[in-house]
Amino acid sequence: MGKFCVHCGIPIPEGGVCNCAEAVQERESQATNQADTQPPFQNIPPQQGTYQQPIPPVGQPIVSNNSKLYKILSYISILWIIGLVVSPEKNQPSVRFHVGQGIVLTIFSVVLKIVVTIINAIVNAIIQGVFITRVGFGYAYYSTPSAFAICISGLFSFLAWAAVITLAIIGIVNVVNEKDKELPFIGRFAFYK
Repeated sequence: MGKFCVHCGIPIPEGGVCNCAEAVQERESQATNQADTQPPFQNIPPQQGTYQQPIPPVGQPIVSNNSKLYKILSYISILWIIGLVVSPEKNQPSVRFHVGQGIVLTIFSVVLKIVVTIINAIVNAIIQGVFITRVGFGYAYYSTPSAFAICISGLFSFLAWAAVITLAIIGIVNVVNEKDKELPFIGRFAFYK
């Protein structure tokens, strides 16, 4: 039985060589030469519509794209806790800075709420007066709210709420603009950095 070419399948005469074998050898030698000149790993650009996250060099920490989210959450109520505990972002100086600003903002809003509540109670007591009514064997104190007292306490509450919301918006705008700026008035009291 005769031999057949492994590349093209044509019968080869005894002691002969197929013509396609020469072409295959030439292609293989070109591929070998080309492989020697190229680096073993190539940066292949991602196809359109796919996402390829770059791999950091050895020794550098892997940084996720969630750090901006954690910085924004720092200014929304007590959600700064997320940036405080989530790893590895909790070790980034920028995230730590904004978490510190969020902690100060939360403390400021709680203190402001307590102060406004006390001021509203004092204003209501002064404006309304206290009426005494006889109930059974003892006396009961109750007050009737006046429209003026309600407006004054509502105004104080609104101003406190607006101050906290304004400071939170300033902080979020700083995050979006990638600035590590302190909040006005209260930012310098940040103890977590």
